[in-house]
Amino acid sequence: MIFRRGQAWSLYARRYAWLPVQPISLRPTREFVIRRVTEDWSGARRVLDMGCGVGQLALALVERFPEMVVTAVDPSPEMIAVARRDRPHPRIDYREGRVEDVPGAPPFDLVVTTHAFPYVEDPVDFLRRLRAVVRPGGGILLAQACTENRWDALLLRAVKVTTGPANYAPSARVRGWMQQAGWRPVAIRPIPTLPGMASLRLIEAVRP
Repeated sequence: MIFRRGQAWSLYARRYAWLPVQPISLRPTREFVIRRVTEDWSGARRVLDMGCGVGQLALALVERFPEMVVTAVDPSPEMIAVARRDRPHPRIDYREGRVEDVPGAPPFDLVVTTHAFPYVEDPVDFLRRLRAVVRPGGGILLAQACTENRWDALLLRAVKVTTGPANYAPSARVRGWMQQAGWRPVAIRPIPTLPGMASLRLIEAVRP
């Protein structure tokens, strides 16, 4: 079955935490993002989790960093409902909405977005809107599966059969979109996963 963009995740919301991709893709991504926040962004106080899904990363962040407040936004009402039910926390503000609904004041110190970017309709506009709600010197950590080679292209073509239309762009292209949107890319890092899986990348940038 082919889903409209974003529709699949609403259908998966209730069983998202038990999807087979959790141990091989989603969990390693969350763990790597938390590691990078610990290394370079532990001082971030206001964090935006854009495309938060059922709140797994948002909850992990506030549990790891006791002074952090997370605004967790997702366009799927079903995802947000599960997040509010299963992962409530006084320092997480779950909001149903799209990137244009994100509050811009006061600005965020850091944006994290994991496995949501391939489903964005206009990548540069999305990144430009995120830049607008981040303070100068703030950053973005964007994680996704990327088409870095032919094997990735084959695997991710199969993934799209279950998730619907998606653009698993090469990480270098994502970096270029970041530059167009006014970010300053600083690193592309491989996210460790099982051998033979599609390439996972964390693309990092700061707002000048």
